[in-house]
Amino acid sequence: MSQASWKPVYDLGAISERDRVNITYLGEVKQTTGEDWENINLTLSTAKPEITSLPPQLEPWYVDVPPQQVAQFPVMAMAAVSMNQSELQPTNGGKNQEKAVETISIEEPIAAQTAMAKILKSGSFVTFELEGKSNIPSDGAPHKVIIFNDEYSSHFEFIAIPKLISFIYQQGIITNPHTGVTLLPGKINIFRDQIFIGITELDNIVPGQQFKVNLGINEGFSIERELVERQVDKKLIGNHQRDTYAYGLQITNVNIIETTLILQEKIPVSKDERIKIQLTQTYPKIQISEMGLLEWELILQPQYTQEVYYQFVLEYPPE
Repeated sequence: MSQASWKPVYDLGAISERDRVNITYLGEVKQTTGEDWENINLTLSTAKPEITSLPPQLEPWYVDVPPQQVAQFPVMAMAAVSMNQSELQPTNGGKNQEKAVETISIEEPIAAQTAMAKILKSGSFVTFELEGKSNIPSDGAPHKVIIFNDEYSSHFEFIAIPKLISFIYQQGIITNPHTGVTLLPGKINIFRDQIFIGITELDNIVPGQQFKVNLGINEGFSIERELVERQVDKKLIGNHQRDTYAYGLQITNVNIIETTLILQEKIPVSKDERIKIQLTQTYPKIQISEMGLLEWELILQPQYTQEVYYQFVLEYPPE
């Protein structure tokens, strides 16, 4: 039937003190066949019968010289743009014009039918035979059904970029088990500690694959950053000016569990061979990576404060 379809939607719940997350796999089913489906046996499949079984063929990719009349196209394009702009003008003669802003609409929650599914695998396809009866009206609106609910192994990462923002972000690294099913691309509603965090998109996740979800800002940290040294040498060293900068940071873990924090900072990168930049000190010791990125992996015990320090030097001709 071309008038019926379904797409996956997920609810993900994470608890900060646990190394597992709960995922509810939902299906949004809609149909416009003209007949209400009442008390039906519903089976959802990951197969895609609308896609031909033959692979597409690559056509030649040509390079050519544009014809002489191509110069007319910009004029036509400008006329089209001018017409579209005139259509968008307000009817009040141009007064009190306001910029268009993108609005975010909050969808009304759709109650999910609670029938669970029997999972059948056939090659790379999976079918979900829902237990019990389902009702899907012919109204074109999405109707949620619960396919299954399961727990997935996970661990958390915390990322701090204090040069840009004083908050610390939490991410969940989740593993789809080898014995699991493919998670199709779809919308995922994220909850952390029973608080709604936001909505994101999930890519196609096959069994055995890891995937990452953002879990919002974690307020269980305190972080301070300041410039602790700025020194300009008054005398030249080898006909070069020498400036020294150093930054100090203090990160406190006020969570009740041990956490691993990825701290990122950066030093300048020279685009002129006459300007030399050298990382002279780091604490804890690390190596500079590409494009001046500094990254520490810090293991923080509860109520522990970690100090971080780094220093760099710029050398350049006075002119």
